[in-house]
Amino acid sequence: MIQSNASPVGQWLPLAKEVMPWIVEMRQRIHQHPELMYEEFDTRRLRAAKRLM
Repeated sequence: MIQSNASPVGQWLPLAKEVMPWIVEMRQRIHQHPELMYEEFDTRRLRAAKRLM
Protein backbone atom coordinates (compact mmCIF):
# COMPACT_ATOMS: atom_id res chain seq x y z
CA MET A 1 0.00 0.00 0.00
CA ILE A 2 1.28 3.49 -0.92
CA GLN A 3 1.51 5.99 1.90
CA SER A 4 -0.19 9.32 1.34
CA ASN A 5 3.12 11.14 1.97
CA ALA A 6 4.66 9.36 -1.02
CA SER A 7 2.06 10.66 -3.48
CA PRO A 8 2.04 14.17 -4.93
CA VAL A 9 -1.35 14.74 -3.29
CA GLY A 10 0.09 13.85 0.09
CA GLN A 11 2.87 16.37 -0.42
CA TRP A 12 0.74 19.26 -1.67
CA LEU A 13 -2.46 18.83 0.32
CA PRO A 14 -1.10 20.30 3.60
CA LEU A 15 0.19 23.38 1.76
CA ALA A 16 -3.09 23.77 -0.12
CA LYS A 17 -5.04 23.62 3.14
CA GLU A 18 -2.71 26.23 4.64
CA VAL A 19 -3.14 28.78 1.84
CA MET A 20 -6.84 28.12 1.16
CA PRO A 21 -8.17 30.83 3.54
CA TRP A 22 -5.84 33.39 1.92
CA ILE A 23 -6.96 32.38 -1.58
CA VAL A 24 -10.63 32.65 -0.59
CA GLU A 25 -10.04 36.08 0.96
CA MET A 26 -8.26 37.38 -2.17
CA ARG A 27 -11.00 36.03 -4.45
CA GLN A 28 -13.71 37.66 -2.35
CA ARG A 29 -11.89 41.00 -2.29
CA ILE A 30 -11.43 40.97 -6.07
CA HIS A 31 -15.05 40.04 -6.73
CA GLN A 32 -16.46 42.67 -4.35
CA HIS A 33 -15.39 45.35 -6.84
CA PRO A 34 -15.42 43.94 -10.39
CA GLU A 35 -13.35 45.77 -12.97
CA LEU A 36 -13.48 45.85 -16.75
CA MET A 37 -10.86 44.02 -18.78
CA TYR A 38 -7.66 46.08 -19.17
CA GLU A 39 -8.90 48.46 -16.46
CA GLU A 40 -8.01 46.35 -13.43
CA PHE A 41 -6.45 49.13 -11.38
CA ASP A 42 -7.57 47.93 -7.93
CA THR A 43 -6.66 44.33 -8.78
CA ARG A 44 -3.23 45.50 -9.93
CA ARG A 45 -2.70 47.36 -6.64
CA LEU A 46 -3.80 44.30 -4.67
CA ARG A 47 -1.41 42.08 -6.62
CA ALA A 48 1.46 44.48 -6.03
CA ALA A 49 0.70 44.72 -2.32
CA LYS A 50 0.44 40.95 -1.92
CA ARG A 51 3.20 40.13 -4.44
CA LEU A 52 0.95 37.81 -6.46
CA MET A 53 2.77 38.20 -9.72
